[in-house]
Amino acid sequence: TMLPGFIDTLASHMSHLEEAFQSGDIVRLGKAGHVIKGALLNLGLSECAEIAYIIEKEGKNMNENADFQALVYTLKDKLADYIT
Repeated sequence: TMLPGFIDTLASHMSHLEEAFQSGDIVRLGKAGHVIKGALLNLGLSECAEIAYIIEKEGKNMNENADFQALVYTLKDKLADYIT
C-alpha cells in the first residue's frame, strides 16, 4: 500500500511547516502551506487541506496579522492521529 509513504511525506511537510512558523518566515510558511495542502487533498483530508490553504493564502499575502500559531497548532492537532 502507498499510504505509509504518503504519511511519511505528510510528516515531513508538517515538519517544514513548523520550522517556517518557528522561524517567523511568513513567505516560507505560505509555501509550506501550499505543499501540505496538496498532500492532504491526496489523502482525502479536505478539512485539514482548508486550514493549509488559509496558511498558504495568508503567507502569500504576507499577512503579519494572521493567527499562524492557531492555524499551525489546529492543523497539527487534527493530524495527530495520522502523524506520530
